[in-house]
Parts: sequence; C-alpha cells; structure tokens
Amino acid sequence: ELYIWRILASDERCLALEMFETDVQGLLDSYLSGDLSLDELLESARPWSNYVEAYHPMVEYAAQNGYNVIAANVPRHFASAVARRGWEGLRETEGSEFFESIIVDSTSVFYRQQFLATMEALSGQMQSMPMDPVNMYRAQLLKDAVMASSIEGISCVFVCGSFHSDFHSGIPDQLESGVLYLTVSVVGEDESWEADQADFVIVREM
Repeated sequence: ELYIWRILASDERCLALEMFETDVQGLLDSYLSGDLSLDELLESARPWSNYVEAYHPMVEYAAQNGYNVIAANVPRHFASAVARRGWEGLRETEGSEFFESIIVDSTSVFYRQQFLATMEALSGQMQSMPMDPVNMYRAQLLKDAVMASSIEGISCVFVCGSFHSDFHSGIPDQLESGVLYLTVSVVGEDESWEADQADFVIVREM
C-alpha cells in the first residue's frame, strides 16, 4: 500500500483510510499539521490495533509532504447500533442526523450473498451468531456508504479491507454513477484469488 501511495500521491490526490472514522478528522488533521503527537493520535483517534505497523507509514508520508488524509469510516457506535437493532437502531442513536444526506444502495444481490455466506461460514465456527446476520449486513452497507460519501468529488488512494472493494462490490456499489476508479487487491502467495477479484491483484511474497 505504501508503495502505491508514494507513486500516486499528489496535491490533487489525497489518501483516504477505512482505519479512521469521520469524527476524528480534526485529530488526524492536527497530527498532519504537527500540532498533535503520534502518541496523542493513537490515544484519541481509535485507530485499528495494527495501525502503526501497517498503515502509519502512509500517513507519515502524507504529513511529510503536505498531503491530505481523509478519515473515511463511519463512527463505530453507529455501525454497532445497526448491527444490533437494524435501521431502527440507527434512528434511535444520538447524532443520527449525520446520515440524512447519505444514500445507502442495497441493490447488489451479489454483495449480499457474499456477505451472508461469509457470516454463515463464521457461524459454523461458533455456537451461535451474536447478532442477526441481516442487521450485520446493513451495518456493512452503512460503512460502505459513508466511506463512499467521504470521498465524493475527490481524487484519492483509498485503503480499505478487501471485502469493501473486491469484485467491484462494497464501496464501489455506493459510488455515484460515472465515477471512475480502479481496484487493487493484495493477497499472500498461499492465498487463492480470482481474475475478476480486482483490476490489479498483487501477490505478496511471504
């Protein structure tokens, strides 16, 4: 990811990350401007547990070169509310007016089937699913829609989990018609992959 970002980064093309949620954009901006230390960012911005090793070098490259970084993901308490109680849970959550302008496209049959099949496979490894898989799918759609909305009208390199973009589903489903994009999927050399998984599939040597 860092290699691709270094090649494509520019004043006109920013970095967008699933690993940060929209409500910490101010903290991320403060880090990029040098007004916040890395320790303060890690303490306050709720990044993924592997952020420092896996993703921080991209943010640091942006900071060193004055490039913008977008905190793109939905704040997790909103996604959790949907996963637990469906769309009604979102409406009952304080601050849900944030979503009034966001359209969630739920028309992709393929994406729904892929997600529910994955949940079914996971349920076979557990005694029972902790939440309704359909509501979990709705939460997934919400994440995709918010991330797509976060980059509306912006040229960017978007780094996200593969399920959010593989087979041109997930975030691509939520983009406005006519938006141009390319997808890249990174897999390990011992992982299986398919030709239509992404526009470019990079096989990483172990």
